[in-house]
Amino acid sequence: MISLSVYGEPGEARYAAVWVQRTGAAWVAVHGVDGAGYQSFFNNWTAKGYAPVLVSATGTSHNAIFAAVFEQGIAGAVVAHHGMTSGPESHAGTFQHLNKVARDQKMILRSFDVYGTSSDRRYIAVWHANPRFVKWHVHPADTAAA
Repeated sequence: MISLSVYGEPGEARYAAVWVQRTGAAWVAVHGVDGAGYQSFFNNWTAKGYAPVLVSATGTSHNAIFAAVFEQGIAGAVVAHHGMTSGPESHAGTFQHLNKVARDQKMILRSFDVYGTSSDRRYIAVWHANPRFVKWHVHPADTAAA
């Protein structure tokens, strides 16, 4: 799978994915779980050597559901967060802050999604090691980041 999206209302969520038939690492997936269920899945599978590679969420900050694919054998550091808010890079816990920290640590954004409402946007994201130092940039079109 090279792309994953969950969208719509949590009680009637829809999923879209792009599959490519090829050999690859062992993988596991989760869908239709709330924040606690996603965190439990994350804790269980990262302890077994898997790392998130695709993440998605839909719903409000208090009623979100998550979908993700984890792969085994990801080399280097991996950082993942969900429930992040938007705000200046100087504010700990915001997507912009964690994105800057990851970039400064020579990591690259592998997958992210925005969920919530227009007045309460939330972010889920995963960053991976970037040993080739591929240049990248994210510019959130969000007035809260100004």
